[in-house]
Amino acid sequence: MTRTVILLTLAICGLSFACGEADDSSRVPGGAALPPERHLAIGDSETHGNVSVTLVEASFSSSHSQLVLEIENHSPSPGEFSASDWMMPDVSYSGFASEVYPKYSILRTGPHATRNTVTLGPVEAPDKPVVIHIDMIPVVREQGVEEVKGPWHFEFVPGLAAVDPIDFDVTVDESACGDGICITVDRVHFSTPNVEVHYQLESDEDGFRGAPGYPVRMVFPDGTWAPGVGTSDPNQHTGPQIAAFDPLPGGVRSFKLAFGPYLEDVPGPFEIAVPVGGKLAAEEVPLDYATTLAGEDFVVRSLSLTEEGFELTLENVNPGVRSIVHNAFGPIEVSDDQGNTYHPATMAWALGEDPLGSAVPQSFAVNFRGQLDPETQVLILTLGMLGRLLYGPWEFDVVVPEGEPAAP
Repeated sequence: MTRTVILLTLAICGLSFACGEADDSSRVPGGAALPPERHLAIGDSETHGNVSVTLVEASFSSSHSQLVLEIENHSPSPGEFSASDWMMPDVSYSGFASEVYPKYSILRTGPHATRNTVTLGPVEAPDKPVVIHIDMIPVVREQGVEEVKGPWHFEFVPGLAAVDPIDFDVTVDESACGDGICITVDRVHFSTPNVEVHYQLESDEDGFRGAPGYPVRMVFPDGTWAPGVGTSDPNQHTGPQIAAFDPLPGGVRSFKLAFGPYLEDVPGPFEIAVPVGGKLAAEEVPLDYATTLAGEDFVVRSLSLTEEGFELTLENVNPGVRSIVHNAFGPIEVSDDQGNTYHPATMAWALGEDPLGSAVPQSFAVNFRGQLDPETQVLILTLGMLGRLLYGPWEFDVVVPEGEPAAP
């Protein structure tokens, strides 16, 4: 039996940036649900310690499996604490291929119940049993977290439901190198719900941070494009990787894979002295103070005063290539000419998209704690590190062989 740490998925655009406004007219909408005959309504349920787990549904393809579990607490604590505030169950499983990095998402379905979807790899074989085993479920009680012991154990043979009518590979086996990064696309796998790109990424840079946006985009002959979602371990930026796409649009039999951009560290420190004398009476202070960071032109656009502190906003306005962005991995602080130092409370940086969906630096904003001294004449912003987006290019052409069913 294989034990895993399962990634809790969140509906966010990225870990350390905010998506900028962009024209989505060239982006191809997708999404094809598995047909009903490819689902199993299981319905088995077990209860331990007044916590019930029901295996509601299982669906399969040649790229991944999804298991839906309902978890309900029958003895909730009174007051504001609810057993729907689940922590991660201690889950193990067997019978699934290990190439796909497991993910776990939670949807609240009642005051003391949640629907939990586990995404795993495809089954090892349709005629062999698969096992889902939960040893313990942490439940939030009024007095703290209680570890409710199981086990909750589910085992069944998926059978014909796991036989995917779309199950083939297009071998690419090509490499592209640039900006110190080498990408090798091994193969593209086609299944009913997905097109998966299996590739290797190598970088010798110590400050390599992976892709801040889509790791790879699928660009179609008419210029439209679709984003891929990384399904590999998010903590591993190099080595074997998988990016998943929705099925190809109808009639499309060829496309280009465009990788990146990728982020690397630009070590500092970088210092900007911003004159603010006589401007601190208003809550919103336009500055438009021009400066240069790592060889690219920036403008300190504004200073916003709040009850908790203040916010500085900077924008990359370089007239040529724009590649420099704020890097959340580096230290940052503000000092003033009155001897005060301020530390960040929150940070966000915005990336736009070019017509083919490639990320482009726009701006970043940093909120600092503490009220500014009204006598301040100069704020000194110190950035311990910046980031540079690397664009390659890393591109590969893929053609679907005649006779293969590329979409449901």
